[in-house]
Amino acid sequence: MHQSQIKLHSFVWYSNAIFSEDTFLKLEQIFIKQGGLALTEVKVSTNQYPLVIQIRHLWFGFTKEAIKSENIPDFITHYLLSSFSELQSELNYKPNKSNSCTKMSSKNQLAFYMKPFSKSYLFNFAKKQKVLPAKSTFILPKLLSGMVVSPFINIQKKRSFEWY
Repeated sequence: MHQSQIKLHSFVWYSNAIFSEDTFLKLEQIFIKQGGLALTEVKVSTNQYPLVIQIRHLWFGFTKEAIKSENIPDFITHYLLSSFSELQSELNYKPNKSNSCTKMSSKNQLAFYMKPFSKSYLFNFAKKQKVLPAKSTFILPKLLSGMVVSPFINIQKKRSFEWY
């Protein structure tokens, strides 16, 4: 399969768990401190803001400059949710095959809509033999696994069984 056939999508990270008013206020403060801009219009896309966050009824957009990296999942876990381990364990994940940031459900307490990695970033990660963050990239079409993508070896030389 040629790399031009690969389509990269992100996951939406979301939680329907009800959290306290104190947690809500702390998250709001962290989002603003880390460069989140309060959005009045929900019809934005990840082309405008690489990261859009819904927290209850509020929406925040993060620019590329605020994130300082293409690795948005790491930004979320290390800068936005680092002191909320209980909240991280409550997150669910759903592939997002569009760039729009629409409400998945009215009962979402928290949702992260992010721009997918670029192909060059993905291939550079692979060349360095690094693993992408969990639930960061949804790749279509699904790639085959196992021997098909393993390094090719001369099978004739490796065969050591004999026929009787």
